[in-house]
Amino acid sequence: MTPPRRPRPHPPEPPSGPPTSAPPSSVAPARPDKPAMKTRRAPRGRSFSSRNPTVIGAIGLVVIGALLWASFNASKLPIIGGGTVYSAQFSEAAGL
Repeated sequence: MTPPRRPRPHPPEPPSGPPTSAPPSSVAPARPDKPAMKTRRAPRGRSFSSRNPTVIGAIGLVVIGALLWASFNASKLPIIGGGTVYSAQFSEAAGL
């Protein structure tokens, strides 16, 4: 049987109040004309397991259907495959 663990001691808290020494010269002082940047956390949504599975399944089927439709009609799009098509018929192509 192992002995019970002792709790770790907490690190000492930094002293409160104004700093006792000036910042090093390599650190730029804070600019009073520019407000400090605030960081934002990304909003957290609900997990998929807590949502209605019927709605998630329907959305998934719609997305799959849209991808299938886009893949079968990609040749009609101007950027992917529907540009100008050139064709020619040569009576003699010996010099090509």
